[in-house]
Amino acid sequence: MHVMLAISFLLLPLGAVWAQEKTKEQQPKPPSTPKQYKRVHQRILKPLLGGKVVRARNILDAAVKRDPLDPETWFLKTIVDAAGGKVEDALAAMSRALELKLPPERFLAGPRKLFAPIAKTKLFEMLEARFAHRPVHGPMLGDLTGKSVKVWLRTAKACKVEVLVHPKGDGKSKPIFGHAATTAASDFTTVVQVNGLTPKTEYEYSLRIDGGDPVKGGAFKSFAKKGDMCQLRVAFGGGSGYVPEHERMWDTIRSFKPDMIMLLGDNVYIDAPKHRELQRYCYYRRQSRPEFRRLVANIPVYSIWDDHDFGTNDCFHGAEIDNNPTPGNKEGGLTTIYEKSLGAIAKGGTSPLTAVYEFAEPMTEPGFVVMDTPGYDPVSVTGMVAGGANVVLFTTGRGSVFGFKPVPSIKIATNSRLYHHMIDDMDINAGDAVEGGSVQDVGMAIFEDVIAVASGKQTKSEIAGVGELEFCPWVLGPIL
Repeated sequence: MHVMLAISFLLLPLGAVWAQEKTKEQQPKPPSTPKQYKRVHQRILKPLLGGKVVRARNILDAAVKRDPLDPETWFLKTIVDAAGGKVEDALAAMSRALELKLPPERFLAGPRKLFAPIAKTKLFEMLEARFAHRPVHGPMLGDLTGKSVKVWLRTAKACKVEVLVHPKGDGKSKPIFGHAATTAASDFTTVVQVNGLTPKTEYEYSLRIDGGDPVKGGAFKSFAKKGDMCQLRVAFGGGSGYVPEHERMWDTIRSFKPDMIMLLGDNVYIDAPKHRELQRYCYYRRQSRPEFRRLVANIPVYSIWDDHDFGTNDCFHGAEIDNNPTPGNKEGGLTTIYEKSLGAIAKGGTSPLTAVYEFAEPMTEPGFVVMDTPGYDPVSVTGMVAGGANVVLFTTGRGSVFGFKPVPSIKIATNSRLYHHMIDDMDINAGDAVEGGSVQDVGMAIFEDVIAVASGKQTKSEIAGVGELEFCPWVLGPIL
């Protein structure tokens, strides 16, 4: 394969080059961006939130001296002056930040608690009036399918929100719409779901806030119908520390016209898990950027989080995944959940995975499928049976007594010792595979038993009359 490169050069006379360089020398150099710009203003806000106002002001004064044209620094000066009761100075700093092109949404988003001393001033009320019927942040698309889409946004106050969707270029037809409301409890955000889309169709949408005139939202193309083949262009990103001069990257990503973007963690850099206002500040400055808003209004966003999004560097919050989940696993010789997962992979066989289902979701695809369930056996099987499973194959190496009325459960002992010890509860002895038999022979025995049970044969648990107590529905979503 031959690759041809076309390279063009711009040739200038040496005198012209020298003149350009001389002109550059005469012009004042702009202040260089600090190496860790994303943290500069956090260093001001963090001590302020901790009650160390003098330290915050000292860091702020140094930042103003270093770059008096940085609008973010004047935003922080507004906060510091307001916290110190210097209302006039705070309003002057606010005006200066707006003159330097800081998005006005920043002051409405907040953190609102920090702007309370100036919230009733004329300048602030003028801003609120300006965004009475416009979103402060967003809209942001997400969870797009062939039939529906979700739209996230933030408003200046608690209000009702409508999202109106119509086919692209067809503004006369009756729009499809969804509605919701923003509240102070949700930090004045909401997610509006719009149903009734047609797969693979280009749409435009607008927003109506508190009964005002519709304002432009963006455009998108619905995905293919579930089960249909399609091609998608996916943009991946992460580690996006906030530096104003680099925020153009969101426009660059948008220029490639991806079908979705996946943010893979460190989407903002917070590193302050104890200060809610600082966490929100970091998100607000990104969500206010016009480049980011242009992208997410038209491209659905899917995100995961990493350490800097909620904690400190290299922290790990939540359950550890390298420990032993149960005492029985330890006694059985497993040292980590990874080892147990290898067994799960082996039991999955070599057939291709055809579908993944949510807990209790009806299963419609033939072949090897997976359901996302909790690890607790009764809960897991409840979800599978609710999804349509009519025969359960239950493997155990420790001797779990399990049945599941009304669905027959075939108990598979993983070793001969267990099988003979609990012969009244075990249907299949998989230990034969390592005691003269083969995996293929055991597999065929399991297959033949499934056919027999499906044809009316009773399992050991059915004969024993156990299985009435295993039905265990699970509450979906967070539990307090």
